Amino acid sequence: MKFEIKDEGTFLSILYKTDEKVDELFEFEFLRECEYHLIHFLVELKTKIIPSTPSYINPIFETLSKDEKYKNALN
Repeated sequence: MKFEIKDEGTFLSILYKTDEKVDELFEFEFLRECEYHLIHFLVELKTKIIPSTPSYINPIFETLSKDEKYKNALN
């Protein structure tokens, strides 16, 4: 990829040339954002759900800890 930085006065522009089509670039950005949101969601689930203890059983934690898809997603 070739690029050039152009001074526009109050801001800079980055001009670049690539062999990729515009829709491929948007598709990549969309997929990257989806992946980010999925990871953020999984981390929130992992860190915000109170784990079960001998004195307190949290049904949400119990359900997620047994769910194979959830465990695979965390891995």
